[in-house]
Amino acid sequence: MRIDKVEMNIKNKKYLILIIFGVLTLNIFLPIGDYCRGIVTGVGFIFFGSIFILSFLIFLMINLYQVYKKKKKIDFVLIIIFLFFISATTILLNLENKKFWSHIVMEGIVLDDNFNSGKIILYKNGTFAATHRRIDYSCTYQGNYDLKNDILVLRRENLSELTTYLFTNEYILSKKDSIFQPIDGNYALIQIIKVP
Repeated sequence: MRIDKVEMNIKNKKYLILIIFGVLTLNIFLPIGDYCRGIVTGVGFIFFGSIFILSFLIFLMINLYQVYKKKKKIDFVLIIIFLFFISATTILLNLENKKFWSHIVMEGIVLDDNFNSGKIILYKNGTFAATHRRIDYSCTYQGNYDLKNDILVLRRENLSELTTYLFTNEYILSKKDSIFQPIDGNYALIQIIKVP
C-alpha cells in the first residue's frame, strides 16, 4: 500500500511540474491585462518551453523504462498533458486575433513624428488594446471604450503617460478619411486599417 501511495505522489509531482512549466510557457502569449513583449519574452518562451519539453522527455523515458523492465503501464496522462500544452501554444502562436473570446470591431495604427508607432484594436465586448511599439519591445495597455456619435472615448486612466503621449483618451471619427482625429491636437492621428 505504501509503495502505491509513494508512486502516486511521484506521478502527481511529475504532472504538476509539467503543468507549471506548460502554464508558464502559455502565459507569455495570453493577452490578459497590461503586458510588454520583446527579447526577454522570447528568451522566457525558449527557457520555459525547453524545460517543459525536457521534463516531458525525462518522465517519458523513465516511464518507458518501467514499462520495459517492470511491466508497468504506459502513463498516458503525461502524453495528454504534453499534447494539450503543445497544441494550445501552437494555436495561440497562430491566432490572428489574440483575444479569441471577442471579435475585432476596428484596428488602427499611429505613426508620429518622433518615430513612435502604435496600434489600437477595438473589440466587440467594449474593450480596447493600445500597443506602443519601440525598437526592441512593445507594451500593450487594456481598457474600455465608448464609440457614440463618431466620438471615441478610451476609458483608461493615465493612457497618455503610459504610452509616452502616443495615445490620448478622446478622438473624433472621420469616416471619409478613415481616421480618428484626437480632440487634443498634440497627439497623432489614428489611421484605420481594418474594419471587419
